[in-house]
Order: sequence, then structure tokens, then C-alpha cells
Amino acid sequence: MKRPPAIGSWLGWEYNDLHGAVKDVDLIGSILTAPQLGFKDVVVLRNEQATADAILSTLQHKLIDETKAGDLRLVYYSGHGSTVRNTASKERFQLDQTIVPSDHYKGNVPDIRDKEISRILWKAGKKGVKVIFIADSCHSGGLSRGAWNQRGLTRTARSAPAWDANPYPVRIHDPPDIDPETRKEINPVDAGVVMLAAAQEDEEAMEDNYTPDGIHGAFTWALKKALEQGLDQPLDVVVRRATSLLKTANFVQTPNLHGKDTHSIDLFGLKASSVASTTAIVERVDAEGTIFLRGGTAMGIYKGAELRRILSSDAPVEIRVTRSLDLARSEAEKVDPAASVRANDIFEVSKWVMPEEAALSVYLPPAAPPEVVFQVAAEIGKLRADESIRWVSDLTESNVSRIMHWDGKEWVLESNPASGAPVKLGTSPSAEDVRKLLERGANFFLWLPPATSLSQSLKLDRSEQNQPSSIAVLKEPGGQYRLAGRVGESGVEYAWIQPDANEESVRKLATSKDAAQRLPLPLRTDWIPLAGSADSAAAAGFALTDKAFRLGRLRSWLTLLAPPSSWTARAAFPYRLAFREVGKTGLLATNEMKGGRHYKMYLHAAAEDIRGDLPDRFIYVFSVDHFGKGTLLFPPLGEGNAGNRFPKRKDNQREAAPEIAITESDYDFEISEPYGVDTFIMLNSAQPIEDPQIFEFDGVRSKGSTRGVGYTDVLTQLLSEVGTSTSRAVTRNPAVPTTWGIEQIPVLSSK
Repeated sequence: MKRPPAIGSWLGWEYNDLHGAVKDVDLIGSILTAPQLGFKDVVVLRNEQATADAILSTLQHKLIDETKAGDLRLVYYSGHGSTVRNTASKERFQLDQTIVPSDHYKGNVPDIRDKEISRILWKAGKKGVKVIFIADSCHSGGLSRGAWNQRGLTRTARSAPAWDANPYPVRIHDPPDIDPETRKEINPVDAGVVMLAAAQEDEEAMEDNYTPDGIHGAFTWALKKALEQGLDQPLDVVVRRATSLLKTANFVQTPNLHGKDTHSIDLFGLKASSVASTTAIVERVDAEGTIFLRGGTAMGIYKGAELRRILSSDAPVEIRVTRSLDLARSEAEKVDPAASVRANDIFEVSKWVMPEEAALSVYLPPAAPPEVVFQVAAEIGKLRADESIRWVSDLTESNVSRIMHWDGKEWVLESNPASGAPVKLGTSPSAEDVRKLLERGANFFLWLPPATSLSQSLKLDRSEQNQPSSIAVLKEPGGQYRLAGRVGESGVEYAWIQPDANEESVRKLATSKDAAQRLPLPLRTDWIPLAGSADSAAAAGFALTDKAFRLGRLRSWLTLLAPPSSWTARAAFPYRLAFREVGKTGLLATNEMKGGRHYKMYLHAAAEDIRGDLPDRFIYVFSVDHFGKGTLLFPPLGEGNAGNRFPKRKDNQREAAPEIAITESDYDFEISEPYGVDTFIMLNSAQPIEDPQIFEFDGVRSKGSTRGVGYTDVLTQLLSEVGTSTSRAVTRNPAVPTTWGIEQIPVLSSK
């Protein structure tokens, strides 16, 4: 395949070895070959197989040469992404995005540019082939942060140039192809291709080091989690859910979806709701009665889940999953030992089990003796009065160019973004010595490590009490939050902060057009002071432990996914939560609300979705603010399950309108300070929640006195423990029915 020559050296781009790319491919492959989808012709290029020629020739053959109109093809790529300057491009900075082949190291093999892929996709689309193209790779050359703030690997070069670099390391001249019919540049989307990217063009795609299955692309794992609510969900819904999961894991990347009819097809190009939800096929039954299933954790089938046989004239049979073998396979046992189960029997999940994962993961930097922390805080704190530099007191409000931190043995000074080796400062540097190393006008932050007395006071790990914790404490940098220390107004202070909290200021984010998607979790908690006494360390440890559990509860509600609806009850609840400002017509088009104004809540559905049979559902609406506090909005607190069953009935007739007011009040709530991003959550259930008061909580524990103890309804029991320290215990993670759903809506409020 003839490719235009390039000017410059491809060897100028250096890449880290990715640890999750092959696992990503295996994960997607296990989903494609699952019983519900049954893709047969799956071609995989791993590692050294994925050369530039192999990738391009495979795309040419599988998308064009071997296809006919009406065929369906899905292309998935996981790996490095980069950019190259195309002097014939009319785009800003003239950059083409690329994927990096395995033979890049040879130096004379160009990356595969988006223009080259677009030509193949466009020809396939014009031929009538339905193509879904998914890429979990960077679409830009961003700069990774220093060791003080590192997370997973980025899927771009270690030292990528700036967008406006001149000269650019590699340049190419390749004019775009023109559509002879429209005389415009070809666009695969116009030809019917659906394209889904892990990040925007100016963002990095990250790896997640801490999934239950090991290292994966953060975007791919978020897709997998979103698909657990059903493979047949509309594509745009899956992407929105995956985006929410990325944000609540604090990954600074936003997936990019382009295509037609994304509301009516699923991720695999099939008509939404046209395939089974979560099903498994029996591969074999051994002599001891162990049932081996094709269906595993990639599909949301976890240990403890119960399944029932469908599409069979034989007597009903139920089985229970006893062990997850891998992403695509499980072992199960018969609930009734006398029942008969045979190979090729099809089972669907009838009782779903929430995966036992930590609600929150945090990183504690290496601790230092209290005398080291307080001595350096006092000495380096003298630089606060130095007008030649800018002392940064809060990472969430300012960018940082120079940072001083403890590496476990001594203090070091490094640049941000990282460049060159950190400067070693020893165990007791002076303010004068540090000042000499700072350029004039430097944005300087002193990151204090936890004092050993404080680390010992944190009670995040409950394993000593034989109690699983909802907080995972990581040994390496990563997770959603990390403990940061600073010199503040009251002296030494600590808070939980997001790893990427320095990317943009709180004020800038709060006024951005996509703030509701970018700020589902607080960038930091309150700062907690620490003095030198043992009592002060104990008090600070208690406060920081409490705030960690509050964050865990908040994140749990924001990421909670309901099971898919069952095959035998395919009528899903069609209504979604919507809002209207009192005194105005029409529902809110954006999730933005203004202070001092009144709003009402509605159930909203498309007219075509409410024809025919509709399931009855009990409705619960509550809000979770960005401090983790839950407030029940409907039904009113103390009224139990009064009037919350929808659609309602009047004169024995169901009122199934496209728009239904949830309450009869003039308004349901008023927006007031503190402003920011809160989340409204609507839960629908075929059975009433035993105690709606479980949705009223302070972020750590329910206000109710029983809190999950003694509930007879297993769904109530499960929800009462979401995000708490006991939610992962076997007795607190029951198998629950699949007839419930949940919707989370982030809302940005402002003055």
C-alpha cells in the first residue's frame, strides 16, 4: 500500500510499554464472542503482529475486499496514539492524529494517520458496510506530570512536542481526499460509519492500574462497566455512562462519539434492545455436577449471581454462580440438585450481584517523622513572604511550575510538567537554598508528606477487625484521591485531593460549559490542621478517615449501575428524570440551574416508548451534593411509599403521558448556596423500597437507626449499604432481582 513519504525522524518519539493494551483486546474479544452477540470472524493483531502493513491490509481486506452491502464490522484498537504535522491540512496546527504500529521502532515506518484510516472507512461506508470504529488511544501529544502526581501510563509519547512546536519532529504533505459528489473532504461519518474515541483531540488517554482485572485502558474498562447494564443499550447511553464512570474515577479525558442513529443502535451496530441482556450458555456439565458457563465478569456475571433457564420447553431450572474463571467463563451449581441441566442450555441472570469492589481508592505518600515535617514547614514556609516567587497554597486553584516533596528518604525539587532529574535537597534544606533553585515568578508548592503519627491515626483499612473496607489504600501512586499536606493559615494542614486537581482551577472548571460532566466529585476536601501532639494527630486522623468514607459513599452512588432487564420481562421502564424551571415552558435542555429559582421534577418519555404494556415502578428521587450528603426529595421523608407508584391510575385507567409531574406541589426544590455540581438520582423498582429513609444520609452512615440490619427486602438491604465500610461483605451483598434501574444526573448550580 503506497504511503506518502515523511520528513523528520519517527525515532524522536519514545513510548512507554503499555501493560493494558493486550488485556483490553482480550476483554473486547470476550464480549464480541459472548452468547448474546456471537461474532464468529474475529481477527486479532497483538503486539508484534500489529505492524503498519498488517493493520492497513487487514482493514482493507476485512472492511472492503471481503464485504458486501449490509455487512456489519467492528474495529477496535488499543495502544499508543500520537500526532504528525500535515502541511496540506487545513486543521488548527495542521496535525493529523495517528495510531502507533508495533514496527515504529524501525524508524522508517510511519505511524498510521487518521486520514489513511478515514479513506478505508469511507470506502466501506459508501459500499454499504456498517462499521463501528473504536480507539482507546491518545489523540494528542500531552505532557505527563511528574512523579509527585503520576497515575497510570498515558497512551502517548513520553516527550511529545507542543501543538505549536516549530519545527515539528515529523512532517508530511498529504492533501485530503475529496468526495466527488459533494466536492468536500471525505468524512466517514457521512458514509454511515460510527467512530468512538477514548479522548478528545487535545486530551490524553490513560491506563487504569487498579481494576479488579488488573491494568486496562481507563476508557475500555469504563465501557465494560457501562455494558454490564445490558449489551443492547443505545450507544449514546453507553458512552454517557462510560464518561460518567471515567469522571468519577478522576480521569481527565472525555470520550468522543460521532455517528448517525447512535440513539437507536448499540455499541456493536445492532438495533438497540434486539439482543438478550445478560445470558450465558452451558458449555458442559461434569460428572460432579459442576456447570461450566460461557459468560463471565466481562458481562457482569459475578460469583453469587443466580440465573434461570430460558427459551426451553423443559421445566424451569435455576443455577447459582460459584466461581468466576475469567472474563468469559464461570462455574455454577444447580439450586435444586435434582434438576437437569444440559450443554447448550441458555440461562439469563434473574438475581444480580454487585461486584465486590472498593468504593474509593486512595494513595498515601511515604510518611516522614513529625519533626522533619514541622521543621521543613517552618523553614520553607518563610518563602511565603518572598515576592519574587508565587507561593501556591492550594493545588486545586493554581497551576504549579515547581514542587518540593518528600520521596521517602529526603526532600526533592522538580519541575511540572516533569523535565530533567529531580534536585535532591537532603532531609533539612534551608529556605535560602531552595530559593536559589527557583526561577523568578515560579509557581511554587511545598507538598508535605503525612507525619508518621498522622498515618498511624488513619483507620482506612478494616482488615484488622476482619471487616472488608470500602476504601482501598494503594501502595503506588494512583487512585481517585491522595493525601496532600501544605503550610496553611493555621500551620500544617492536610486534605484529600484528586491526582489531577492542578489541571485547571476550580473557578475555571465551574464556569466551563461541560462543568457538570467534569466535576462530579470534589477536587479536594476541607483542609484539616495538624499540631505536634498525639491528641491532634488522633483528631486529624479521625477527620480525614471520615472524609475518605464520605467521598467513597458519594462515588458509590455516582457509579452504581443497575442490572439489565430480563428476557422474560423485556418491557423496560421508559421514563427518565427531567426538570422544569417554574414559570417557564419546556423542560431544561441543559443540566444547569440558577440560585434562587424554583424547579419541578418530571418523568419524561418519548411518545413511541409508552405505547403498549408499561411496567409499574415505585419511584424514588434523591440528591447527593458534592460533599456526599444525600437528601430524599420524593417521596417526602417520613411518608414511606405513599403515592410514588407510576404510571398513576385515575378512574382505574393508567395515566401514561409523555410527561408526568412527580409531585402535585407548585415546586419541588429551590437552588441555594453552596453552588457547584450536585447529582440527582432516580431509582425505579418493581418492588417498594422497605425504608426510603436510606436515601437520606450524611455521606458515611444512614440517619436511620437500623441501617440495613433486619431488612427483609434484599434490594433495600443492598442499597442501604452502598459505599459503606461493610458493603463488600458477603452478608451485605445479596443477590437482588433485576427489576430495578437507576439514573444519575449531574447538575451545575450557579448564582
